[in-house]
Amino acid sequence: MRVDVSQRVLTEPEIQRQAMIKDKEVDERFEVAFCGHFSAGKSTILNQLLGAEVLPTSPIPTSANIIGIKNGELGLLVERMDDTEKEWTGEIPWESVREWGMNGSDIRHMTIFAPLPFMHPQSVVYDTPGVDSTDPTHQAVTMEALYTTDLIVYVMDYNHIQSETNLYFLKQLTDENKPLYIVINQVDKHDESELSFDSFKQSVLDGFKEWGIEPLDLYFTSMKVHDHPLNQFTEFKQKIKAILHYSHELIPASKKRLNESFYLSVASRIEDEKQEKMEEVIEELSENGFDKEDLGRKQSIQEELKENAQAEKMIRETFESEWAKLTKDVTLFPYETTELCREWIESMQPQFKVGLFFAKKKTEEERELRLKKLIDSTQDKVKGQLEFHVHRLFENYDRTHLSNREAFEDAIRQVHVNVEPEHFEKSLKTGPHDREYVFTFTKDRTAYFVKELKRLAEAVIETYISGLRSHWEGERLQLEAELTRFKEIETYTIKLDDIEAEFNMEKEEYFELAASYSDQGHYESQLEAMSEREVPQDVDQSVFHHVSLPEESVIETNWDEDASEKRARFDEEEANSWLTKLTTITQSHVAPEIVDREKRKLLDRVKRYYNRSFIISLFGAFSAGKSSFANALLGDAILPVSPHPTTATVTTVKQSNSEHQNLSASVEIKTPEQLNQEIKSVAKQLDESLTLDSLGKWRPKDTQQTTSWQRTYVSYLLTLKESLKKTEWTLGETLSVSHEQLTQYVADEKYACLIHHVTIYYDCPLTKEGIVLVDTPGVNSIHGRHTNVAFTQLRESDAIFYVTYYNHAFSKSDQHFLTQMAKVNDRFSTDKLYFILNAADLASSPAELNGVRKHIHDQLVNIGIDKPRLYPLSSKKGLEAKRSNSSHDEMFERFEKAFYTETIQELKQLSFSLIQEETRTYTEQLNETLNYMNASKEERLAKQENKKVQVTKWKKHVEDVEPISAKRRTIQEINELFLYLRERVQYVLNDQYTDAVNVVTVTGKSKKAQHQSLTAAIKEWRNSGEYFLVQELGATILRVETSMKQALMTWMRETEESIRNEFTHFMLDAEELNVQFDHQREHHIFTINPNDYLSFLSSLKSFFEEGGSRKLKDQLVSDGTEMAKAYLSQLEKEVDSEAVDLFDTLEAEMKNQILDSLDREYERLTVDMSEQEKQVIETEWKELEAIV
Repeated sequence: MRVDVSQRVLTEPEIQRQAMIKDKEVDERFEVAFCGHFSAGKSTILNQLLGAEVLPTSPIPTSANIIGIKNGELGLLVERMDDTEKEWTGEIPWESVREWGMNGSDIRHMTIFAPLPFMHPQSVVYDTPGVDSTDPTHQAVTMEALYTTDLIVYVMDYNHIQSETNLYFLKQLTDENKPLYIVINQVDKHDESELSFDSFKQSVLDGFKEWGIEPLDLYFTSMKVHDHPLNQFTEFKQKIKAILHYSHELIPASKKRLNESFYLSVASRIEDEKQEKMEEVIEELSENGFDKEDLGRKQSIQEELKENAQAEKMIRETFESEWAKLTKDVTLFPYETTELCREWIESMQPQFKVGLFFAKKKTEEERELRLKKLIDSTQDKVKGQLEFHVHRLFENYDRTHLSNREAFEDAIRQVHVNVEPEHFEKSLKTGPHDREYVFTFTKDRTAYFVKELKRLAEAVIETYISGLRSHWEGERLQLEAELTRFKEIETYTIKLDDIEAEFNMEKEEYFELAASYSDQGHYESQLEAMSEREVPQDVDQSVFHHVSLPEESVIETNWDEDASEKRARFDEEEANSWLTKLTTITQSHVAPEIVDREKRKLLDRVKRYYNRSFIISLFGAFSAGKSSFANALLGDAILPVSPHPTTATVTTVKQSNSEHQNLSASVEIKTPEQLNQEIKSVAKQLDESLTLDSLGKWRPKDTQQTTSWQRTYVSYLLTLKESLKKTEWTLGETLSVSHEQLTQYVADEKYACLIHHVTIYYDCPLTKEGIVLVDTPGVNSIHGRHTNVAFTQLRESDAIFYVTYYNHAFSKSDQHFLTQMAKVNDRFSTDKLYFILNAADLASSPAELNGVRKHIHDQLVNIGIDKPRLYPLSSKKGLEAKRSNSSHDEMFERFEKAFYTETIQELKQLSFSLIQEETRTYTEQLNETLNYMNASKEERLAKQENKKVQVTKWKKHVEDVEPISAKRRTIQEINELFLYLRERVQYVLNDQYTDAVNVVTVTGKSKKAQHQSLTAAIKEWRNSGEYFLVQELGATILRVETSMKQALMTWMRETEESIRNEFTHFMLDAEELNVQFDHQREHHIFTINPNDYLSFLSSLKSFFEEGGSRKLKDQLVSDGTEMAKAYLSQLEKEVDSEAVDLFDTLEAEMKNQILDSLDREYERLTVDMSEQEKQVIETEWKELEAIV
């Protein structure tokens, strides 16, 4: 088959790129683009370079625009999306520039002209949007940076070096052979005590090398701490200014590089198309019942047939070889046995004689004895030197295909020689029997025994060969049939060879064109040389000192949130004093049986008050600073920081105890069941069906590694696979380790991925207060996405600290998670949520910090948190202050004070109030008992009868009554929540479409590559939609649980109040009510196959510019909504049914508690009490009356 390449032309994007390069050659401009992740500090670094706050900077996400800066007369050129332009000369509307730079959605491009003497007139500097932008208009910047920019300055912040967005973009630049400077900003965040800078820098360089990223140079900078010892900004600034000043000298070399990059790109595209064409042939092959591996099978089949024909010969030859090795140095007659042989031969001499009397008999006995010793020794040597080795040899023979396995085993058993007297007697010759004769004799006997054993071993070989002949014949027939079948696919081999040859020929043409522009690294050498030149002092000055620039950041504000409502102060010292008195009174009197149960219940509540722990859970995105915030609370670097966002797990910190000493830890290894569920859940995102058993044989496909999330899932599964293969741990075990060992485990991914939960025991003021700190995985981590950890912790926690990072405040992952958390929090009796704005010390001014606070506050209110408790602070400074003991951090102290007052003290006060109430009830019960005992016998009998009637009446009432309204409210709650979800799903799927399917995710030089990226994007949209719904369902179930508990407790309290009308001191305990639904459901919501939607993409242009993407969105959202609604309707019925069953069970438990308490009311009047017991009650009552 011939592939006609003569008609092939450049693609539309390639034609556009070539035109851009030619235009640039005419203009002869030198372009430097500052690229990087959002909030890495691109604009701040450029402002420092220019000497003024010209470009907009903000820690809050904005839409952003491309801003060009050129040397020239002061002015501004604005190009709008409708192709109109507006120009200012002699002045610049700076406020508008900074506003448009952040929020100008109708602006395509802005160019600032200013007299910048250090820049050559032919130089242009671009400030670009974040490379993680999904705005279609921003993709042009990326393309321009790749196509026509002469030098890239890529800025990343210290905390996000390993971001895949960064690494993939940098790899793309390297593949395009772009000269590249990398700037790692915010190096002031580096902590030398955690990791030496040299080690950190080496790890960065190693990471770049692993990805094939080759920068011209790497700089570490700090725009906040200018005199930081690691800050290289001055050096970087001098080099960039020199390049911009002498840039005109670089233009000829840069032109060649742009053309070289262009032709290399075309060659790369041709290679992609070649692979696509070859895949088409392979798909055709598959459709006809063949496999890709069949293409290379012919030679291997022929080799296998040759091996099959020679199999018998090979077995014989192998045996001979093994036998030769086995018998080469065999020694059946070592010195000891040879001596026995010599002694026996000596005894066989005619002149040999033993004793004087009965000599003949004694001589024969001695001969027999010597022969027996020789036989026994020789038998041992034959066994040890030969037989055992022969048996071991045959044990290794493969028996899988034997047709006569029993005969083979029997033949092996026959490989044994019994050493008999004749083996020696018949071989003994007459004549002189000197030492030479003995040596010859033993050598002859060795040969005999070896030969005899070989005869028996050869019989085993013959049996073995006989048993394999039918297998060999079947294998031969199968291989011959396969070889005949192979001839049918020879035509595909020819097609593939033709495609390979033709495309390679065309690709080689473009490689040759690229080579004609190659300068063998001369351009990089020139850049290096230019960067070393000095810029004249008279031109290296700021020109903005006479220009009026706005002094405030565009987000600065004097806004302040409303002051928190005043709370009544809880005097813990006074409460503890009162509890001491209560405990002393109650424990100093032995309670009579009549009140013993009530007293034990009261004392148990006091004990729980003293022993109570307060669970505080930390949530937030990975790298938001949760661990550093926890360490600031603890006062030391206790929580190990995991460098692996995928493998982070739940870590608990609590006070030490008798079983676990301070600074020790318990590490729970995942059980097989947990791992199996985790593997199934993660594999599902890749459209794979994997289990713990099948993971070992799994290999990822290229199509499963298109999106960032897919690569994360694949990487995680591969890590698990390797770890499970090599681990020495037993799944499900719990290890006791030191804090130092724990840090090593968490830092090493091969260990970390197998850890389910870590508990650290550490003594500090926080833990001694009974506070248990729980650090959860990032809400955007695999563990966060695919476990119920979030809702489990929400249910069990007394407070939730949600940590967000100053430079990435309230990200999209924050928003989705907090929306669900807000709904659940709304159902709790107290507000559990605190919001931490970490790294607030990065704010350039108090007003800017207020701007960020207002942004987060408004976002929280928008998602349903009416009065968010938001605290800006710096974990780093908070920890430094606690470690130094000599300084304090005002922001951190303000937060801790509020937390202790509003949550811990509030919880203690609630618990203390319940003790006081129960104490009053107990005291009244004592008084009632005394009144009863002091009454006359007739009065007591009358009271007993009356109580019996009342108890019987109330028991019947409780047994007959049903909390219908409570049950109805619960079912109604379920129905309303599911209805809300069914109505909400369409909007969510619609919103998530653009995040998943956009100009950044759907790319590719060939049609197949574009379809592959669209397939991955649709999967990401589908999986994100399912993740959202699963999380919403988790939140929904938790809300239902809370509502059901509240409804049942309301009914119980109402019943309690009704009974109290007749039994004044009647009291129930509903705190132990456990309402919990099944949270282990496996959800399979969307059955969308991305391949069914590929027809919507015919070309990238038609897809993004002519409505293809919009039509796809409409269809996907419609199909997804229909599937989700059907699933939710069915699930609603299941939850309804589960709720009814659970309600009935809990109702029965509560009724039993009420009936039991009613029985106690009557029993109290039927117990006889001595005068001494009566006196005890009276004394205790009086003492309690004094404190109640």
